[in-house]
Amino acid sequence: MRSILFLLILTTSFSVLRAVELIEGTELVFADSATAAALVIKEDDYMQRVSAYDRSASMRTDRAVSLEEYKRHLARNVRNWSEARKNMFSRFARNHKKALGALKLNLPAKIILIRTTGDEVGGVGVAYTRMNTIVYTDLMLNSAARGALEETFIHEIFHVYSRHNRAMRARFYKIIGFETGPELTLPEAWFERHITNPDAPEMNCYANLPSAEGLLRVAPFIYATQPVYDVGKPGGIFQSLSFVLLRVEEKDGHIVPVMAEGKPLMINAYQTPAFWEMIGRNTNYVIHPEEIMASNFTFLVTGKKELPNPEILKKMKNLFLEKK
Repeated sequence: MRSILFLLILTTSFSVLRAVELIEGTELVFADSATAAALVIKEDDYMQRVSAYDRSASMRTDRAVSLEEYKRHLARNVRNWSEARKNMFSRFARNHKKALGALKLNLPAKIILIRTTGDEVGGVGVAYTRMNTIVYTDLMLNSAARGALEETFIHEIFHVYSRHNRAMRARFYKIIGFETGPELTLPEAWFERHITNPDAPEMNCYANLPSAEGLLRVAPFIYATQPVYDVGKPGGIFQSLSFVLLRVEEKDGHIVPVMAEGKPLMINAYQTPAFWEMIGRNTNYVIHPEEIMASNFTFLVTGKKELPNPEILKKMKNLFLEKK
């Protein structure tokens, strides 16, 4: 493995990759397969938290998958970009260069686009980020409408920005009632069946929801309803995915789930009016404050009108421009 990694790094160092300007000071770079293979196995915030279920579901197996095997799986599922796809994303960058530049974004010098087969996530059509990369699976590239691909591109740029600007991330989350804090401590069995969102791998976001019992401290939580992947059913990482709000409390200096009969207490977020009052109704993609704000960022950049909660976009813009 060590010699393979060295070869990948060596190849990466001498690869000449095509780049296009996204905004002043930031290039969009198209990774070739050698460059991508070296990047996807890196120890980042995602790799440090990936669960046993994540690894098994990604490989569509019911057996245990080691971290090293999982990394090899990721590396063998990257692909080169076609010229047609490079041209498409270059147009996306040009289409939104002015709007993105106007927000004075502090982005990394390079945002790297990676193409994969999609088998690294169990064969589903998604886009996601890690570090300063944006990953598109072939299923998404080949099945999604061009407009959806373009909006997803803007959505993912926010994730790269958020990861690169942690203090600003916390301020954006406050707009919709969330705050960041110490990472949630889960019982091992529940940690190993949580599903890690590469765009927001840390479980460190909390909110206080009004209820008949008073304020309830909650945390967004994504987990597999079935602890073992079912090889007889399709779905990859989405096969038994469920999003809930966990009741949490502080105990012995840690934030932990409130337990009852050996299970965490969970709230159905979709059926909780107080949750929607807090986060607004501009988007239904509400599994994490990071995703809520990325969706609102997309609306801000694309100039979407007639939203239920336009004040969220106004507050976002003011934060970007530091207006009081």
